[in-house]
Amino acid sequence: MKGLNQVAEEHGLRVICSIHPRTAIRIAEHLQLEMNPLVEFHEPFGFFDFVMLERHARCALTDSGTVQEECCIMGVPTVTMRRTTERPETVDCGSNVVSGLDAARIADCVRVMTKMSSDWDCPQGYKATDVSSKVVKFLLGGKCMFENKRILVTGGTGSWGYELVAQLLPQQPKEIIVYSRNESSQVAMSREFEDPRLHFRIGDIRDKDALTAACQHVDYVFHLAALKHVPVCEDQPYEALKTNVIGTQNVIEAAIENKVEKVIYISTDKAANPSNFYGMTKAIGEKLIVYANLLHSDTKFVTVRGGNVLGTNGSVVHLFKNQIRQKGQVSITDMSMTRFFLTLKDAITLLFKASVESVGGEIFVMTMPTCKIVDLAEVLIEDSGVENVSIVERGIRPGEKIHEILMSEFESMTTVVYDEQYLVILPTLGIPGLREHYTNCPPVSFNSFSSEHQLMTKEEIREILKRGGFLS
Repeated sequence: MKGLNQVAEEHGLRVICSIHPRTAIRIAEHLQLEMNPLVEFHEPFGFFDFVMLERHARCALTDSGTVQEECCIMGVPTVTMRRTTERPETVDCGSNVVSGLDAARIADCVRVMTKMSSDWDCPQGYKATDVSSKVVKFLLGGKCMFENKRILVTGGTGSWGYELVAQLLPQQPKEIIVYSRNESSQVAMSREFEDPRLHFRIGDIRDKDALTAACQHVDYVFHLAALKHVPVCEDQPYEALKTNVIGTQNVIEAAIENKVEKVIYISTDKAANPSNFYGMTKAIGEKLIVYANLLHSDTKFVTVRGGNVLGTNGSVVHLFKNQIRQKGQVSITDMSMTRFFLTLKDAITLLFKASVESVGGEIFVMTMPTCKIVDLAEVLIEDSGVENVSIVERGIRPGEKIHEILMSEFESMTTVVYDEQYLVILPTLGIPGLREHYTNCPPVSFNSFSSEHQLMTKEEIREILKRGGFLS
């Protein structure tokens, strides 16, 4: 924050920073700093950064290729930040500066801006990654929970696991253990990252002994492993039960036995008032995770619930694009169907926030944007350039809903508004200190959070698909 203030004062720049205003105020009070009126803090949610670039910026500082491409489309010049002492091109001090994008990128932006008045070199005696991790810690209010920690990721070779690992590594963990059943995916992932801190263990969460061994000396567990496809879980409920319920119980017991600090369980909107076996197993998993906080251990357990994530394995986006290219026809179960959607990168960034700020026992609910599936299909068809593509209605599959919900009417009675990104569902179980922790958060003013409301326009859908890299 000192760096941001310094840049604003010395160069008269208007600095836009994607840090939650509440967090910025807390940091300022802790360090006894005055808030500079030239430094604006905005909610870092979803496509905030690109919106701010489009509306305000004439220059962007970034080390992200994706951001550079977006800036190029918008006609915004970029300055590439290299993780070396090389001197990049000079920034016009009359330009606006946008910092943000995610914790690691915020850190790099601040690193560059703090040196803007003198030179572009990394401070003597420091490596760029050293400075980056320190600023990440600074921006999180002194809490950089993953620095020098061992982290286990169950189901870590899936789409969520790839992105989670990619965003964890810049936060300087001591070790990340990817625990999954897929040997080929582990080999491919190892070759892609080539990082000595990344280790792989073949195992199944159904195997409690193997899981307990993998949890030795681990500080944090991200529990991603699950059978996730609704039709598969409907057809093979015994297998879904063994993985999604018994497997979750094994994670809990392995974590407690190894004195893990915190377990973060990834859940789904289908767990809210479930209509299919998959949703039922995830709802039971949530209950187990909540109850685990009463097992007289020092391990904390928290749930993060979200909707559909664009680009994951089996995502409807990939399905539609293949159908457009190969068949010239898109199959939709119902023209009225709506779903919650978020890009994978945004989902992981929000996951970190809940991981840091949770105390154990609560369910963090991502306030995700919603859209009609037929609108999503039409945007993909329009972008494909393929002519005469038809949309065919096939009928709802067993267990499917027309609209999903992220919070049920029953849950609304104990749900509070944490901020613009999250609702927090407090359990009916009496977990000591939990309700007191959220005393200052207002209760929700609605009794359901459904995907049929506040739908994105086709232009907004197009924007989120562009950011996810799904449109040409």
